[in-house]
Amino acid sequence: MRREVERKFKITQYDPQRLRPGKRIEQGYLSFSPEVRVRIRGKEATLTVKGRGTIERQEFEYPIPISDAEKLLKMTDCQISKVRHEVERLEIDVFGGKLKGLVLAEAELKERADAVRKPMWLEWEEVTGDERYLNRNLARHGIPDE
Repeated sequence: MRREVERKFKITQYDPQRLRPGKRIEQGYLSFSPEVRVRIRGKEATLTVKGRGTIERQEFEYPIPISDAEKLLKMTDCQISKVRHEVERLEIDVFGGKLKGLVLAEAELKERADAVRKPMWLEWEEVTGDERYLNRNLARHGIPDE
């Protein structure tokens, strides 16, 4: 078990040309309480269980065979598809499918008080405490209305 400390930002303006090539992620949710998701990222697959919380929560993550992940994904009703780009200490997710147009940045931190540096070439608003922007809720409800 590890403790996940994460802040999340909705990107409102950015230059897509500044993004390094990313990896496609397909993930689906087997349960929402607790959150249990299956994810395929490139040639790797994981099964993850997350505790409650928005900024800080427990996370259990286990590698699984791709063939198992593909079968588990077919069992899910709520899925998301995105391309993850690593930029400095941020993960920038460009969503596809029903979430097309949504771009989020996540910063994984060691401590809650750690600073997050915004690249000069993008604009964002913090949505860390807004549960509508948790991936599990995006999978269920789509892009939040403002």
